[in-house]
Amino acid sequence: MAEDSAVLRVSNLSISFSTDEGLVTAVDDLSFGLEPGKTLGIVGESGSGKSVSTKSLMQLLPSNAAIAPNSSILYQTKQGKYIDIAKLDRRSKTLDQIRGGEIAMIFQEPSAAFSPLYTIGNQMIEGIRLHRNVSRAQARQQAIDMLERVGMTNPELRIDQYAFQLSGGMRQRAMIASALVMRPAVLIADEPTTALDVTIQAQILDLLAELQNEFGMAILFISHDLAVISQIADDVLVMYLGRAMETGPVRTIIRDPQHPYTQGLIKAIPRIDRLDQPLLPIPGDIPSPLERPQGCVFHPRCPHAPDRLRCRTDVPVAAETDPHHRAACHLLDEKVLEEVHR
Repeated sequence: MAEDSAVLRVSNLSISFSTDEGLVTAVDDLSFGLEPGKTLGIVGESGSGKSVSTKSLMQLLPSNAAIAPNSSILYQTKQGKYIDIAKLDRRSKTLDQIRGGEIAMIFQEPSAAFSPLYTIGNQMIEGIRLHRNVSRAQARQQAIDMLERVGMTNPELRIDQYAFQLSGGMRQRAMIASALVMRPAVLIADEPTTALDVTIQAQILDLLAELQNEFGMAILFISHDLAVISQIADDVLVMYLGRAMETGPVRTIIRDPQHPYTQGLIKAIPRIDRLDQPLLPIPGDIPSPLERPQGCVFHPRCPHAPDRLRCRTDVPVAAETDPHHRAACHLLDEKVLEEVHR
């Protein structure tokens, strides 16, 4: 990816939390880029650091969180100016303009994102008027137009309803409308289909793809489900315990995964053509961030680690296996050495 083609470039992102038990590292030296009109899928188990890393892009982390000084979140604004979001004060006007106006977020549970005290319309109108110099009537019409655009039935009626009066699918559509009404350059979708049935899930994925083509926005799509990621993403970032395990084009990752963790995630996906075979979960559980393993963070669960001391002592460096395809695993280092000595 060319440097000037990225609308968002995250470099060496590390995030820690101060807790009563001590300092917890949630994200460790994470780097990735996002191009306009493209979708990057971020996948991993719960506790991998997916949501924490993406919330930092809008400075939505709690007060006990700290971003490391050498971290960079370089965002290219709609005016073409580059701003390092990681260096912005949380109360700055620049951040207020970016948050919601240029970078928007769809949360995992819209019922928690919408206030139960105000109607859907009141909350959308407030957001519009915060970023645009329009009257309340104009903002209301813009909200209605966007609700209609995302497939909401009777938008003139729904705009005056509360979130609890809507079905799960309708709440998610209202959440998408609220995020897209400002036509953001970057949309962060934090597991937006997890609580939906498969039919509504497919409709939401199709809707996001359609709106992306129309608006030309970049999407960060967070999920624990590689099957969902494969339907919507152009590229994939596989995370585990705050670190990047593997990155690359979605088809390459699915067909030829290089990291044992990615291989385990793919083997755990149910297949309709093999209903008689048992599921193959990854052994063990993801460790607590308070007890981060030394060396490769995945080594306690990796089938190859018992035979390799390096896995337990040395942090692997990401190596390129194919153009645009990288994985951080000592097995890849050994393959490279084997080829050199041939």
